[in-house]
Amino acid sequence: MPYGDSGNCSQCATWMQKILGGQIYGWEYGQNPEAQIGKITSWEDHDFLLVDNRWLGEAGAGLYDLKDKDKADAVEVERLYGPREKWHKSQPSTLYDPWGSNTLK
Repeated sequence: MPYGDSGNCSQCATWMQKILGGQIYGWEYGQNPEAQIGKITSWEDHDFLLVDNRWLGEAGAGLYDLKDKDKADAVEVERLYGPREKWHKSQPSTLYDPWGSNTLK
């Protein structure tokens, strides 16, 4: 990720949204205990990108096709990100640019 902290899910989701479009989703602290990604990473709140209600993308976790024919990606997304009803739309983060060029505004 060219700007900011690649370990920051909000920054990553915002950067990906600038390139791919889509909507940032996530959950607040403690609101999605079923999400395994929180147990793996110790994040209890999280943001990620959803494009065309089909592609879930995250810089560290990859790209998942929620409409894949064998449903393997959808099953993995439910395991990692918990039930969809726990997701909510999130606002883009302000991109941190340590070099001051602000190219991705």
